[in-house]
Order: sequence, then C-alpha cells, then structure tokens
Amino acid sequence: MLKLNHVLSMLLGVAALAVFAGAGQSEEKKRVSCVEICRKCAENCEDCSKCCKEDKDLTHCVKVCDTCSHLCSACANLYEMKSPLADELCKTCEKMCLACAEQCEKSGKECCKKCAKHCRECAKACAAARG
Repeated sequence: MLKLNHVLSMLLGVAALAVFAGAGQSEEKKRVSCVEICRKCAENCEDCSKCCKEDKDLTHCVKVCDTCSHLCSACANLYEMKSPLADELCKTCEKMCLACAEQCEKSGKECCKKCAKHCRECAKACAAARG
C-alpha cells in the first residue's frame, strides 16, 4: 500500500508540473502574439500618421498616432527582451491604443478606420499578455 501511495504522489506531482508548464506556455504564446500585434499596430499607426499629415485639421491625430506607434514598438521590444518592465509598459500601450482608436474613429478617413481597428486589437492583446 505504501508503494501505491508513493507512485500516486509521484504521478500527481508530474501532473501538477505539466499543468504549470502548460500555463507558462500559454502565457508565452500570449506575449508572442502581443509582440506581433504590437508591431502590426505600430506600422498602421505610422501609416495613419503619414496619411493624416496631409490634412491640417488632423494634427492631433498625427501626434496621437505617432505616440501610439512608438509605444507599440517599445512594448514589443521589451517583451522580446523579456524585460521586467514589459508588463508596465504594456499597460501604458493598452491605454494609448484605446486613446488612439477613439481619436481615429472621429475621422472618416479610411486610414483612420484601419488604424482604430488595429489599435483596438492591440489593446486587447496587451491586456491578455499581462494576464
């Protein structure tokens, strides 16, 4: 009976480790996804900024998109480096993406609609990556 308990304890321990390892992989997948989505968002914000520079009424949109692009790039870089500050910056990136999406949704321009969509996706990815 003692051997059976010992074997069962070992199996439970192995199962617990497998669950922990799976959780870690899931978190890592979320971070990798966040990096990819942040990079795509940064590109779209940059494109939107260039597009809106042509319109003098959209100078605020240009500033917001430029800021968002830089934050998304920085967030992706910190996650790739596995920096201890990545989660903190990611929280700021999420807020900036939501603000950028709101700003871009005010414009009827196609580039702004596309940017807003990517910013909302990025905000969701940032929230998921932080857990």
